[in-house]
Amino acid sequence: MQTTELQARMAHPAFAAPGAMDALVALGKAVESSGVPKNTLELMNLRASQINGCGVCAVQHPRIARKLGESDERLFAVAAWRDAPYSRTQSEPRWHSPRQRLG
Repeated sequence: MQTTELQARMAHPAFAAPGAMDALVALGKAVESSGVPKNTLELMNLRASQINGCGVCAVQHPRIARKLGESDERLFAVAAWRDAPYSRTQSEPRWHSPRQRLG
């Protein structure tokens, strides 16, 4: 299978604002230490990427989730998580809402 390398169409906002990337890294570490399974975190990251319209991240997070053992069915269902039968709890993607849209 051929792999396509994606280029971001614009700079990530975390790189544009001083200190923003440091804050995102700290937030990521806090969330990782919360006990939420890593594959679930990747589903949440995928949903955030969909909301933010980040194509590079929307490609990256499913790859990571697959390496962590996530099923294609659950990955495909992230965009329509409210109606998906694959979600362990329907609260997982609610951490990311449309108000968090960056672009």
